[in-house]
Amino acid sequence: PDYSWPQAESLVLAQHPWLMAAQARHQRATLAVQRAIKEVVPNIDVSVMVQHMYPSNNDTTSLVIGFPIPIWNQNQGRIAQTRAELVAAENDIRHIELELRSRLADSYGHYANARQSVHRYAQRILPRARQSLDLVRNGFERGQIDYQTLNQSQQTFVRTNLAYLDSVRRLRDAASLIESQLMSSKPDHRD
Repeated sequence: PDYSWPQAESLVLAQHPWLMAAQARHQRATLAVQRAIKEVVPNIDVSVMVQHMYPSNNDTTSLVIGFPIPIWNQNQGRIAQTRAELVAAENDIRHIELELRSRLADSYGHYANARQSVHRYAQRILPRARQSLDLVRNGFERGQIDYQTLNQSQQTFVRTNLAYLDSVRRLRDAASLIESQLMSSKPDHRD
């Protein structure tokens, strides 16, 4: 595949499991902050009781409404704690993104070098090697070049093809690493 840097970056950052886990922690922390803020508003308890009084044969209904008055407890400690957890989750996302971009830069450098090498072999080196071998072969057929020179030219052509195949392998390895979202090793801070 022919990846540009933005394509490779979006591939890695879009669905990387470490980043998705960090985003889930961020979402959980956001909800925790919202919950801590809402817990300042007390719950109102409402009870309705219907009773029958046997001696007087009367029915009575009672309505009881109760709620705590949070005069001193504004849940400030819990709100501060959840906001700190939210900031930590945001920083964790940024840290993972930076780490992934750093690892991608290294991998993309290998990929770009291998891609350039494959292009150079395919466009210039292999055609010239083929042309050189054809010239030597024609010279040998005409009796102008000896067998040893033909043999050396064939060996050079084979070595050039093997070098080309090695550069294709390196390109595929680098592309596979990018496609696998750089999962070759875990960072030190992850479990």
